[in-house]
Amino acid sequence: MNKKLKTLLFLSIAIVVVLGVGLGGYFLINNLATVTISDLRILAYDGTPIRDTDVFLQDAEHNEFLIKVKIESSGTNAVSFKSSDKSVANVVSTSKGFAVKYYKAGTAKISVSSAVTSGVTDSFVVNVHEDFVADLVIDGKADNVLEVYGNGKANEFDYEATGVLENSYANSALIRVVEDYDTEVIKKVEVDTAKKKVYIDTNLTRESSVQTINLQTYYIDSNGEEHVAKNFAYTLNVVGYDIKEIQLVISQDHYFSDKSHIFLSSDILASETDEQLTQHLVDAENESIVKEIYLTNDINTIYFLTRVLYTDGTYEYPSIESFSSVPPTGKTIYIDAKTPTNDSNNWAAQVNKTTVLDPSVDDSIADSLYIRFTIRKTIDDKSIETSKLSTFIINYLKEGTSKYNEVNNTKLYKYADGFYEYIYWDTRYRRTDAITDANGKIVDFDCPDEDKPHTT
Repeated sequence: MNKKLKTLLFLSIAIVVVLGVGLGGYFLINNLATVTISDLRILAYDGTPIRDTDVFLQDAEHNEFLIKVKIESSGTNAVSFKSSDKSVANVVSTSKGFAVKYYKAGTAKISVSSAVTSGVTDSFVVNVHEDFVADLVIDGKADNVLEVYGNGKANEFDYEATGVLENSYANSALIRVVEDYDTEVIKKVEVDTAKKKVYIDTNLTRESSVQTINLQTYYIDSNGEEHVAKNFAYTLNVVGYDIKEIQLVISQDHYFSDKSHIFLSSDILASETDEQLTQHLVDAENESIVKEIYLTNDINTIYFLTRVLYTDGTYEYPSIESFSSVPPTGKTIYIDAKTPTNDSNNWAAQVNKTTVLDPSVDDSIADSLYIRFTIRKTIDDKSIETSKLSTFIINYLKEGTSKYNEVNNTKLYKYADGFYEYIYWDTRYRRTDAITDANGKIVDFDCPDEDKPHTT
């Protein structure tokens, strides 16, 4: 290709490019010139016209409000926002639409314009106010006394912050913890301003004590200087982590298909009403208190699991570290303890046949099992050991004695509305001479009247 032809080719390409760009620009400008914006307004989220707005700083999660944009355009509906002071407030896009976020006290003008022309705009003013916390109530306790547990876990409380100004929101971000508490007992104190919660983490401790924590509110003036507004002191009643109670979950067989029968220690059964006893249940709807346990020469064994309740309301079924059924000196053992033969943690209370077959034994006996737990707990670098001894009364019934007759006549069945009902937890004591109707209800017994359960 000669030099003159090459030059002509380059000139032709340049002319085509210039013409293309020029035509494209012409059509773009022409298209924009034909877009008509007939309406552009900022609306509140409920659809009403926006007005200049006063807001109060609360916390990062709540320092915002939603807005909408109404635009009527013959072309694109795209808009752009501008803030006169982005450090005070700005508009961002969220999953719900547009939101005005505000960050500090001050004034910002929020403007919106069409993406195709800046000549059509709407705006409003956001006045952001600061109101520091003047009053702080945790867990609704006006006396500032809180109860926490020394269980090595976080204790959670809601709080309510009230500002100085009437009908305003207090800035929860201006609440902080004064770290002057006893770290041997209190591991950490935190304030979650978004969820309005105070978390008090304790170390694992068996000893109960009274502790103090302090929260502080502050504000920052127009010069950026920080000032303490108020100090709040709270008394913590720390409940030591300890064994509160030992219970027995009892069964008539070692399969434990039904774990709803709960046997309590003798001191609790002897001192509390039926209503009070139900407070000891873990599942009040599906569990029931057994007040008495009976064993005889024929029905001579019951099985039990041990359940430990702790002072913080938790519970578990641990292995028995220490078990004793040894009575005081000189006392005969009628009910003995049988240790588990596997890892099931099932234990047995069993009639001591050697004792009850002694010809000198001529009466029913209320005997005692003494169960002691020793529990070791470690959380982080803290360890404690706690122990508790509980006594459980089990009745040995000797056939023919007054106690034996009383149980059979009044404790196993009740009579109401013309029917007998078996009410004892252990089904092995059901009588085989019951007469039932078509619905299976007991209407009578096939025996002399004097041998039937009492009806009163």
